[in-house]
Amino acid sequence: MKIRHNKKRNSAFLFETLVLELTKALVNKNHPRAKLTQELLRTSFAPSSALFKEVQCYKALSTHAGLDRYTAEKLLFVTKEKYKKISPKQIFQEQSSTIKSINKTLGKDVYNNFIADYKSYATIAQIFASKTPLQKQVLLEKKILEKLESLPSQEPKMQAPDSLVVNSFVKRYNERYADLLPEQKMVLSRYISCLGDSAVEFKLYLGEELRRLHAAITESLNLKEIQEDPAMMESSRRVLEQMKTMDVSKVGNTDLLRILKLQRLVSEYGD
Repeated sequence: MKIRHNKKRNSAFLFETLVLELTKALVNKNHPRAKLTQELLRTSFAPSSALFKEVQCYKALSTHAGLDRYTAEKLLFVTKEKYKKISPKQIFQEQSSTIKSINKTLGKDVYNNFIADYKSYATIAQIFASKTPLQKQVLLEKKILEKLESLPSQEPKMQAPDSLVVNSFVKRYNERYADLLPEQKMVLSRYISCLGDSAVEFKLYLGEELRRLHAAITESLNLKEIQEDPAMMESSRRVLEQMKTMDVSKVGNTDLLRILKLQRLVSEYGD
């Protein structure tokens, strides 16, 4: 009898579904939900937590591609050894706490989010599981190695178990969020993953992005249509003054939404 994988007990799935939930809340301007989700991410996946360490192992085997056979096998071996050092009991306790918090603050619909890499995460979970039969584990490891060696463009797309549900979700998701600019998606992506050491990288990136936006808005003051419109001129100058007071070390949801609006404004200058 085939054992069904429990996605709620997959730390990589929990992390990814919370990331997606935070993105949706930010785009929908649901500040309370965004704050709750971000706080849950920060507490459940803090760098010192077992869940964070486990997710790092999942990412090591799911984000690399185009490796040679030796490097792929070495990566698999080192990752498995690193995983063995994480306490199973601590993982279970932290997962239970996270699941309880999600159910209480966000609702069980969070588990219905479509995560593109879920099939890969389920495979990796079985590789890490000590109860997986040896023969099956060898076959699964072969599958992961082939994925690590394949080029990104050659990786097959995940076939969702329930295509009707997935297609319906993807359609609704794209209709609502497809108008995000590439630079907006980049800011959101970096913002929702700025945990641990990546927080410093995010601040540096955001500082550069704000400088770019400030320069673009400053240059826009020379545009004929803005110079001929006193209201637009005053508004642009006010925006520039507000940008000077933004502190990248203390960026919250409200600041993030302002940045997204500035990116949209600058994009319209080039239309």
